[in-house]
Amino acid sequence: MKKEGRLFFYAVFGITGFLCTLINIRYLNAALESDNRFNYIFVLVDIVCSLVVALYTQVIVHETGHLVFGYISGYGFSSFRIGSYVWIKKDGKIQLKRYRLSGTGGQCLMVPPKFKDDKVPFIRYNLGGIAFNVFFAVFVLFVKLILALFFKESVHFTVFLNVQFIVALSYAVTNGIPASIGGINNDGYNALIMRNNPKAINAFYTQLIISSMSYHGVRLKDMPEEYFVKPDKKEMKNSMIATLGVFYAGRLMDQHKIDEAVEYMEYLLNDDEVSIAGVNRELLINDMIYCELIEDNRKHVIESYMTKEHDKVISTMKNDPAIIRTNYAYSLFYERDEEKAQKYKIEFENVKDKYPYVGEIESQTELMILAKDLY
Repeated sequence: MKKEGRLFFYAVFGITGFLCTLINIRYLNAALESDNRFNYIFVLVDIVCSLVVALYTQVIVHETGHLVFGYISGYGFSSFRIGSYVWIKKDGKIQLKRYRLSGTGGQCLMVPPKFKDDKVPFIRYNLGGIAFNVFFAVFVLFVKLILALFFKESVHFTVFLNVQFIVALSYAVTNGIPASIGGINNDGYNALIMRNNPKAINAFYTQLIISSMSYHGVRLKDMPEEYFVKPDKKEMKNSMIATLGVFYAGRLMDQHKIDEAVEYMEYLLNDDEVSIAGVNRELLINDMIYCELIEDNRKHVIESYMTKEHDKVISTMKNDPAIIRTNYAYSLFYERDEEKAQKYKIEFENVKDKYPYVGEIESQTELMILAKDLY
């Protein structure tokens, strides 16, 4: 996550925490005035614990909103992720896997309906999470009203509800106001860049189809070629469309067309007209490092890619098969440490059964074998 992304995150978290304290100031003041001074600490603990619970609760609420509104729009279930736990639908059954995407707390991916009149519904699916956060905030107000009318007030429960209300609204606002922070687009931004842009909508549709097929074990190289078309340069400022370029490069890697992949990835990474940042950019760099290792293995080139920003993002995704694959090649070609490489191979074996994208596992396995053969 880039500097502006971290600052945005800290600002949002700080403001949310401040509002959670402000809305409960009456109970903090009452605790200060009570005979038992520990009551103040208890209320503070209530606020902090409620904040932690609310953060996780609202991720679940938000992703459930995408799921429900996706179903309403005709989408089918593909995957539902909270933190590093992801539920996927494969062979008609729901399976639990492990996967973490840097910069995101959750994600709900669905299979889009077929194009109708050259259109695919995207507004309700993209904004469903925001709607559910707002619905939840309204529900909390309703519960508070019922409790106030018919029950004796419980300070602890009221504090909990107040925090849930603030965090729910915080999620709605931060996801609803269009923004792209640290290379991660929020829901409002995705809806905005697809509005009145058929090519961006098609890119959105294609990404969901590719993700679903990969869950079912289909590799990029075996998917229909029509999904992998190089976007025009003039369209690559739209990050939704630019992501198709990432998939195109990934397919070249899966086909072991290393030289072509390097040439195209250099273009994606270095052209100012291409809007690829955040996780996608660092994963492209990860692939570039691998390609350099197995081909020219130039020390200064490899070190130029391994920036602090790259290391930060990659460290949060250390169990990603593509990251392990590159670490394996790095141990062999750069460090000349076969024992360390073997540890990465064992690590790869440990994560592959839990990883949701079965097709990618096969691809990364072959790239590890390729590295070993070239060593």
